Order: sequence, then structure tokens, then C-alpha cells
Amino acid sequence: MTPLRMALIFALLVAVSACGVRGPPEKPPGSKPPAKDEPFILDPVIQ
Repeated sequence: MTPLRMALIFALLVAVSACGVRGPPEKPPGSKPPAKDEPFILDPVIQ
């Protein structure tokens, strides 16, 4: 392997391993859980 190829692979590995460093996603402040009997709708325009 050439040094350039090794540097490129190392840079890609660092970039990919940096994904998810902050942990799992958290709910935004002030959000409330949906009611159990209401359907979950991603797009509010559909309602």
C-alpha cells in the first residue's frame, strides 16, 4: 500500500468513526409523548 492510500483510508476511518460520538438522539426540550390511542403521523399536512 502506498502512503497516500493509507492516509486516505485512515482519514475515511476517522470520519466514519466520528459518527455517533455524541450518543443516541434525545428528545427536544418541551416535547410531550404522543397519546397511546393516537396514530403517529410524520407529516402534519396529511392530517
